[in-house]
Amino acid sequence: MFITEEELKKSFGDRTFSKGLKYFKDGYVEIGMRKGNKLIGRVLGSSFPYRVKVEVTSSGVHSECTCPVGRMCKHGVALFLQWMHSKDSIVDYNEFLALLQEKSKEELIEILDSIVEDEPELLLKFFSRINDPKKNLEAIKKSVDYTLNYMDYYAVPGAVRELEKVRIMGEKLAEDGYFKDAVEIYLLLIEKGVDAYGSVDDSDEVLGSFIMDCIENFKDAAKHLDEEQKSLLIFRIINIVEMEDYGLETDEMLVDIATERKGF
Repeated sequence: MFITEEELKKSFGDRTFSKGLKYFKDGYVEIGMRKGNKLIGRVLGSSFPYRVKVEVTSSGVHSECTCPVGRMCKHGVALFLQWMHSKDSIVDYNEFLALLQEKSKEELIEILDSIVEDEPELLLKFFSRINDPKKNLEAIKKSVDYTLNYMDYYAVPGAVRELEKVRIMGEKLAEDGYFKDAVEIYLLLIEKGVDAYGSVDDSDEVLGSFIMDCIENFKDAAKHLDEEQKSLLIFRIINIVEMEDYGLETDEMLVDIATERKGF
């Protein structure tokens, strides 16, 4: 993964490179890891740290970030410069993996226990990876709450990228025929998203667009529910419609889900 500073500057542009250089010199790179031709790390931003990934391929340097810019930003420059000038501060994934393979199952459990005790939010991520999503709605709910609780204007794009992972879980459930579980995930994202919408500046319409995508997903999955399953969702959807006054078209869910029943 060899590249010169001049090539890095050419890839990111002079202005972005200069900002990233300052971030690197000021010690803004909190943590970094090399995995093959990728660098993955966390770099301090204006309000809080952002997760950054930089990859070198035959076509050049590419970076992604949870900051509002999203890609080819100063945080990517800072992370790469950290690797170029201070390789000892960057964890090598292959070396890390080799160390883990030397440990016994009991030692690994002990290590994991100490990690989640220090950072309990990681438990939700581990849990969602190793557990069946359709049996894990409560953990998913906590993860969504955690993401939205720390969202302000500058964090909206990054938060939505995290929520997008949950939406994709819903899509996978629907693809596998678990429509009821997929609907639960979409409704959860819509409910939580609408609740957060009124307290953030979404002038770029990132969160609003995400909510509307979830509504479309919900409508597609709900078509496969039986009448009884649909009827159980009606009052929950009514609550969402009454709570939402932002033009996010939540009422379309009610039109699609409405069933013929006495008193409705």
